[in-house]
Amino acid sequence: MEIKEKDISKPFKVLGIPFMRDTHMGTLKLSQSEYINSIIRRFKMEDCNPMVLPTDKCSHLEESQMIAFDNEKLYQVLTGSLMYAVMLTRPNIGYMTQFLLQANMNQSQQDWIVAKWVVHYLKGSKDFGIIY
Repeated sequence: MEIKEKDISKPFKVLGIPFMRDTHMGTLKLSQSEYINSIIRRFKMEDCNPMVLPTDKCSHLEESQMIAFDNEKLYQVLTGSLMYAVMLTRPNIGYMTQFLLQANMNQSQQDWIVAKWVVHYLKGSKDFGIIY
């Protein structure tokens, strides 16, 4: 009986997540760059500037400064997309995503700006991932 070997040094996908093995370094990298590109396209942010931080220092404003955001569904789709990325390969945006999710039913214009800022950050770091 002959056992067939499969070359797992080549990139492969599981549930849409690319796995890249570096046999020389003995590592396995999981990345969601394709998913992040789809978020950027879905929210028409292809031309946005990449950022180095997932938030800015002015993202926490007092309630008196808040202006209501009128598209609740759009905000929820974006925060849900960010949460999916957090759960799989991007724990580095977990704090900001959790902060944004707290406003899921009563979001402000500032919350929307912060959520888009996270997308700017993802554009600049879309090749980041988890390395085992």
